[in-house]
Amino acid sequence: MTDLRDIYEPSSHPGLSRRRMLQLLLGSAGATLLAACGSQASAPAGSGQASAPSASQRAAAAAKSSSSPVSDTTTLFTGKPKLATLEEELALPESVLQAATKEGKLALIASWTNNAALQKFFDAFKKRYPGIDIQYQTAEEQVRTVRTLTEFKAGRAAADVVDSIAGAITQFQSAGALLALNDLPAYSNYDEPLVDESHQWASYQVNIWGVAYNTSSVKPADVPKTWDDLTLPKWKGRIGLANRPQLWAQTLWKEWGAERTTDFLKKLFANNPQRRNEGLDAIISLVGAGEMDLCVPAQTHRVEGLVQQKVPVGWTVMEPFNVAPGDIEIVKGPNQNAAKVFMNWMLSREGSDAFWQAVPVIPAHPLLRSERKYQGMFADAFVGKQASVRQQDDESQYLPAVKKVWEGLWLGA
Repeated sequence: MTDLRDIYEPSSHPGLSRRRMLQLLLGSAGATLLAACGSQASAPAGSGQASAPSASQRAAAAAKSSSSPVSDTTTLFTGKPKLATLEEELALPESVLQAATKEGKLALIASWTNNAALQKFFDAFKKRYPGIDIQYQTAEEQVRTVRTLTEFKAGRAAADVVDSIAGAITQFQSAGALLALNDLPAYSNYDEPLVDESHQWASYQVNIWGVAYNTSSVKPADVPKTWDDLTLPKWKGRIGLANRPQLWAQTLWKEWGAERTTDFLKKLFANNPQRRNEGLDAIISLVGAGEMDLCVPAQTHRVEGLVQQKVPVGWTVMEPFNVAPGDIEIVKGPNQNAAKVFMNWMLSREGSDAFWQAVPVIPAHPLLRSERKYQGMFADAFVGKQASVRQQDDESQYLPAVKKVWEGLWLGA
C-alpha cells in the first residue's frame, strides 16, 4: 500500500526535506548509484540538475500575500467524466495495441506493497490485455527517482512506468525522460489540478489530510471547525502534532500567506501541543488509546481502517485542507506501447476501480471520486469543502520558509 511516510519523512539533516535530498542526489550522485547498479556509464552534464531555491525565490515565497485566493476546488469531488463509457476510455489505436502485444511486457516500479490484493489488480489488467505481462517491483523513493533517471540518462532505461516521483519530476522532464499522456483516451477525463499543462504525469488517487480525534473524549459539538479552533484554550496540551509541516502547514502557507500562517502557528504552539515523533499511523492509534484528543495531520483512509477495527477515532478537515495527488508517469523505456496500454487502463474507470480494491484510497478518476462508495465513510467531512491540491513545485516554493518558522517553534526557540 502506498505509504506517504516514505515520501515525506523529514530528513535528519537540518533544513533539508527528504525530497530535497533526493533532488541533490539526482544531480550529484547519479553516476555513483548507476555504478553500484553495474554500469560504467555516467550521466551527461547539463541534463536537468536542479539547484536549491535562491534567496530571492525563498523570499518571494515567504512574502506571498495573505490575501492570495484559495484554489477553487470545492467541486473536486462532484465532477463528471468527459467520456461517458468505458469503451470510449479504452479506445486506443489498433496500432498501439498491436505494438504493445508485440512488446509483450512492461516494467512497473512503484511504492505499492506487493500483496495478494495488488495481485488481483494485476490480474484484472491481464484479463483485459492477456498479451501483456507486468513485471512489478516495489521500490523506495530513491530507487524510483535516482536510479530510474540515472539509468535513463545512461541510455539503459529499464523502467516503463513509475509512480510517486513528484518531488523529482522537474529533473525527469529536463532530461526528456517522460512520455506525454495526452494521446491516451482515458487521460482526457482528467483536468488540472490533477494533471498539468505538461501532460507528462497524471493523478491516479487523491490523498486527503485532515485531523483525527478521539470520539470518546471529543463531543460532536466540540470537533474543531476551523484551523483557529485548535488555538482555543480548551485544547491546551490535548493536541498531538507530527513533525510533518509539509502535509498541512505548507498548504496554509500557500493559501494564507506567510504572515497569517506564522501567526497561526505561533498561537498553536503556544497552546502546548504534544510534539510527537512516532510514525503517523502510530500517532492516530495513540489518539484512539486516549493519549491525546486530536492529532494533526491524519489521512482519511488510515483513520477508516481503525474505525473498522472498532477504535474510537473520527476524522475531519478544516478549510483549506491538503489534497496530495498520487502521481504516475510513463518513462521513455523499452516498452512504450505496453506502458501506454497499462497507463490508459489504469486511468480508466475499470482500472481505477481495480486499483481502489487493492489500495482503498480515493481514486482520481472523476466518476469514481464523485461516488460515496469511493469517497469513504468521512465523505461528509470534505465533499464541497475548500481543498488545496498540492502541485509539483509546492515543496520547493513554500517548504523552506515554512520549515524555518516550524523548526523554531518545534524546538521551542
